[in-house]
Amino acid sequence: MIELDLAEGSGHAVPLHLRTVRGSADVPASLDDLIVVGEPLSRPLTKEAAKDDNELSAFIEAESGSWRYHLVTFSCTFASSDDRHIASAWLQIVFANARETDAAHPIATSMEPVKLDEVRPISATAKITIPCVFVPEISLTGSTEIRDILLEARYEGTSKPAWHFNETRKSRLSGIQRLRLIVRAPVNVDVTGTLSVGATVRYKRFGVRAFSYRSQGSGPAIRLPA
Repeated sequence: MIELDLAEGSGHAVPLHLRTVRGSADVPASLDDLIVVGEPLSRPLTKEAAKDDNELSAFIEAESGSWRYHLVTFSCTFASSDDRHIASAWLQIVFANARETDAAHPIATSMEPVKLDEVRPISATAKITIPCVFVPEISLTGSTEIRDILLEARYEGTSKPAWHFNETRKSRLSGIQRLRLIVRAPVNVDVTGTLSVGATVRYKRFGVRAFSYRSQGSGPAIRLPA
């Protein structure tokens, strides 16, 4: 992928609202600062911008009659704390043509990161209390590995790309995660992106119970002018 320098934008706290469930009367109905999304920034991928990569430059030129490409980048900050932590979260962008509804749909042709995981050694004789898949050949006295998926990109090649996050035994969902993708859009068509987020939250005072939140409306807008 071509590397372009993009300055960081200002952050937007995306308000999250509790999905109504039994026994949630004492749970905060909304969270205004749990997930903060950085201002999405974009830059068109032009032949000139890719001049140091002959293959990419030739590809962009060959596609220029029908398609244009934009690099979109932003950050996502998870503000977990000792009293509340994020068990899982997701972030999704829905791209659409602003006015030309009959034009081909914009899609995400590349997403980064694709997957982040942790490798955690375990004994072959250890007691496993969570579902996992073992390597088929293991020694009774040896050890093997299971993978905890921290982040996974989904729906590449569609208008609704998403990233899903999960806490692991080693890592909480806390701090900054930078995300980026390339959007393919039809030429001469303005494109907009609507961003939404959701999270499953555990509160210390409620023990192991988890509560689901999601945004209503949208987060910061993404605009890709023709």
